[in-house]
Amino acid sequence: MNRAKLLAKPHWRHFEHVTGLAALPLVALACMDSFLEHVAAHGLADPQSDDVVAWASAEDEPAAAVEHLTDAFRVCVPAFAGAAESAARTFRLKKKAATSQVLKRAPAAPTTIQQDHHATEDWDPLARPPETLFGAAKGIDLSR
Repeated sequence: MNRAKLLAKPHWRHFEHVTGLAALPLVALACMDSFLEHVAAHGLADPQSDDVVAWASAEDEPAAAVEHLTDAFRVCVPAFAGAAESAARTFRLKKKAATSQVLKRAPAAPTTIQQDHHATEDWDPLARPPETLFGAAKGIDLSR
């Protein structure tokens, strides 16, 4: 949806004279539009950060959606920006907790390293390989 169609919706009439509205990225406006529709659909008279979390949970990328919504609220409804920031912290904490759970479940690294039976500590890339690799062990004469 383009900016003109989005701002033509009835709920945007309350914000048409807000300084900085024209400078907001379309993604921030789209997130705020989606949230305003969520507020209307659920009859929320005084939305809180939990309502932002509930809205964002239905979005494809909840944490990013809340960040964009926060940007929009800083311009359009500065008094509500705190609730959006609180919701953003909730998603950051959830992400951090999920990451730490993954790290806790990761298998321990093996303590012994299996070495290749042809490898040596002082490997020389220009040195001739052992004769067993050329077939001397198979009885092939390599002296020619």
